[in-house]
Amino acid sequence: MVYDCDGYPPEKTSIALHIFLKEWEAEFGISPRVRYNTHSILVEYSRDDKRGGGYDSSGAYLPIASYNGLTLTKGAVWVKIRSSGLLCESSLIHELVHASIWTLKVTDGDPDHLGTEYHGWTHRHNLLIQRTNEKLCRLGI
Repeated sequence: MVYDCDGYPPEKTSIALHIFLKEWEAEFGISPRVRYNTHSILVEYSRDDKRGGGYDSSGAYLPIASYNGLTLTKGAVWVKIRSSGLLCESSLIHELVHASIWTLKVTDGDPDHLGTEYHGWTHRHNLLIQRTNEKLCRLGI
């Protein structure tokens, strides 16, 4: 869903989803559930500022945080449009990792990342995000 036509083109989102899935499968193996979820996920982009409580990447809880993206359910993510116009600089791939973990765990997408309250997120997920974003940036996406 795009409310701003100057945001991210759907074609680039499609390419990003494809590259994410290939990287996920190379790192964690083929999962029909992750594949189906990636093919059917709803991605919403907007320039809105969203704030609330949440966890940083180390697992520390922040009572007030400004979001760059949110995984709303395993099948829906919100991504803030960045001024650069590049998906590789957005939170898209990060949110797709949360959605994929949620798809596999069923209960949650490990909102505290490397923290101790939830489980599922590992350093391998961080490397997957970095690697995927680097590929997208090289493609100008």
